[in-house]
Amino acid sequence: MILAGDVGGTHTRLALLADGGEDPRHLEVYRSMDHSSLEEMLRQFVAASPAELEAATLGVAGPVRDGRTQTINRAWPVDAAALSEVLGLDGDRVSVIHDLEANAWGLGALKAGDLTGYAQAVNEARALVARALVAKK
Repeated sequence: MILAGDVGGTHTRLALLADGGEDPRHLEVYRSMDHSSLEEMLRQFVAASPAELEAATLGVAGPVRDGRTQTINRAWPVDAAALSEVLGLDGDRVSVIHDLEANAWGLGALKAGDLTGYAQAVNEARALVARALVAKK
């Protein structure tokens, strides 16, 4: 199983995925402010959903260097080495990446129907701009 996470200032989402699977086998959403650290949250998640982990990747809002960052909206240092100890994984099996990079990795999994909301929003924005330009004349 692969542990995937989206670490945010308001909420943190942690999921277990089968290797190559699209839908999470288990998903928890935590209020970040209710936890003192990401390590604490991971311990709680692993205890509630035990699995044999192969790897983990966590997307974090903050600049990541050498697997470490300081979250922007929480006073949490996030360190891949410390997380690997909590998860019982070798250090090279745990990645901490910027959340924008995590989103980019997910683009390949989107289907045509997943883009409908975005396309509709773009068309609505274009219509608003067109109306504003016409009203300005």
